[in-house]
Amino acid sequence: MKYKKERYINQRQTKHGWTFQVIIRKDGHTITESFSETEYGSARLAFDCALNFRNKTLADLSEKKYFPKTSIMLSQLFEESEDLSNINAKTKRNHLTLFNRYIGDIKLDDFTSEFMIKKLNDISYSLSDDTISRVFHLFKRMDETAILKHYYAVPRCIGFKAPRSHKIIEIKEARITDKDTVKTVYENCADKSIKGIIAVAYYTGMRPAEIYALGKKDIKNGYIYVNKQIGSDKEEEGVVTTTKNNYSTRMIPISPFLEPILEAYKGSVLFPNVGGDHFSSNTFNARTAPLFRPYNLSLYKLRHLFATTLEYEGVDRPTIYALMGHTPKNSTDVYIHSNKEKMKKAVMKIPDFLGD
Repeated sequence: MKYKKERYINQRQTKHGWTFQVIIRKDGHTITESFSETEYGSARLAFDCALNFRNKTLADLSEKKYFPKTSIMLSQLFEESEDLSNINAKTKRNHLTLFNRYIGDIKLDDFTSEFMIKKLNDISYSLSDDTISRVFHLFKRMDETAILKHYYAVPRCIGFKAPRSHKIIEIKEARITDKDTVKTVYENCADKSIKGIIAVAYYTGMRPAEIYALGKKDIKNGYIYVNKQIGSDKEEEGVVTTTKNNYSTRMIPISPFLEPILEAYKGSVLFPNVGGDHFSSNTFNARTAPLFRPYNLSLYKLRHLFATTLEYEGVDRPTIYALMGHTPKNSTDVYIHSNKEKMKKAVMKIPDFLGD
């Protein structure tokens, strides 16, 4: 059977049943929506839903609900899109920085495809592919929010994609950290806790947040038991939390060079700050900046040095993954396991930075 012809509703019948497509073009706006027999269970119900949608849309258009609200600024749309997103506070702060730095506040009327394309092309000469992509996705989410809020009817972030970066990358000579640099920094350090953290980072390759969370109970039977870390997000800064993932929970053999150093640390917080609490990334970086900066040193560079040394010395990848707390990089590595003996031999390959 054929259904009564209705204005703005196209109907067609296929082997899958009836489909009714609402197409409304008015004052430069195009609004479309499809209602199928397959989706609604019956052709009559799909047809009735199409009628209801058409009638409501025409009513909204007559009340100018689909027209841009010129009083709305893009910053308000940005805030509304963030509120609708299930993201944490840190990500929201990063998005706000991107918005303020690379998009800027304008009237919603001026938030057009041309505006977005120009902004993306402008930043493509100075930013990385990753940052360009994040700005592009901010545009998409604001556009989706505007449609949802009925600020306008036709999507504007369509017909183009994020451009590739044209940024010229300068090739810089890498400054590789070595054990002599570590020795110099260690001997110039007057803070006992910071010296201990440097030594643990060098001999174990642990993540900084994992080292900050260590207590005396985590050092036993010749191993460091890694099962927690210090949070770095604003809400968790300085708070003991779980490790990054299941692979991060591990046992690291203590090098014979590290063992005598650890004997000097006995507290429930192994490496306390001046207040007796755990270091956080911010407090540690602030305290060590004058010491580390002249040598281009950081705890993560010590972690990289640990991994690089092990690979150079011929240690197999699964053992390096196990010591570093890394997720295996492919499905084969998941089934190849290291063992305690291999791990003990591996840490022995890290040279004594206090030796000659």
